[in-house]
Amino acid sequence: MSEGVELVLLIIVLVAVFILTRKIALWRAERTIEPILEDLKKRDARDESSAVNLSYAKRNMLWPGARDFRVEGLKFLLARGLVEQTADGRFYLAKSGDKDQPQ
Repeated sequence: MSEGVELVLLIIVLVAVFILTRKIALWRAERTIEPILEDLKKRDARDESSAVNLSYAKRNMLWPGARDFRVEGLKFLLARGLVEQTADGRFYLAKSGDKDQPQ
């Protein structure tokens, strides 16, 4: 096999591995969305006055072990407007994300 073909195949494999790892990270972050919403509902964080601190809101770089994807899930919820954050860093369910609960 010529060097050119080997190089092209190597680049294709590297791109495929990169895409696969990104898809897996996204899938793992999406799996954390429902538990985060349930946690906020359970703690009755429905408005700014009842907002709660979430221990997993910030990544701890010194914590050994598996990566915690709840940080990415929380960022996704904030970006979609399902969860809001107060000025002091507490979190609560946004009104748009609370459609299944009666007011």
